[in-house]
Amino acid sequence: MKNLYFYFSAFALSLFISCSSGGNETPIVLGCTDDCALNFDEDASDDDGTCIFSFLGTYTFSEYKANGTSLFNINAWENPLYAGAISFGVSNDGSIGVYSAAYIYQDGTELVTNGTYENSLTQLIFYPSDGSDAQLFNTTKINCLEFDGNAMVDGMFVEIELTYFGNSTRNLDKKETDSKFNLSEFKRK
Repeated sequence: MKNLYFYFSAFALSLFISCSSGGNETPIVLGCTDDCALNFDEDASDDDGTCIFSFLGTYTFSEYKANGTSLFNINAWENPLYAGAISFGVSNDGSIGVYSAAYIYQDGTELVTNGTYENSLTQLIFYPSDGSDAQLFNTTKINCLEFDGNAMVDGMFVEIELTYFGNSTRNLDKKETDSKFNLSEFKRK
């Protein structure tokens, strides 16, 4: 009788445990979990990769590489970059994204380029105002503080890392220079 009671108790306990453990699971809610994204979903428990970020503001070029070599490398180029920044804004009527980029070289030369841009979850496309070819950067990393991307430009594999600097867009007021930023003009030492 004791054995029968023991088996019955063990069976009832296992049935209770198996039935009660499934009821406490938290449901998975997919959505954007980055709280600085435009489409942040406070109810989301798992990020689904759909976060959309505003590009508005100014970013510094923390890295700019052509075929794996940094354009800031003083040992690789005759006149490497000293600094670079890009500002993203919107046109006065709000219909299109506008940008202005400023590049300062080691010799003090400053170049300014501007134009329009489009961005999506996977790409950032620059349309220079001088009519030169559009540049399509594939997004490799994006969040509220940075954008990393790569592209083929003038036959070179280009990688950029942009770091958010602030919401000022003063670069947008700069007048475009006659000289254009051109990767093919970088001369190796």
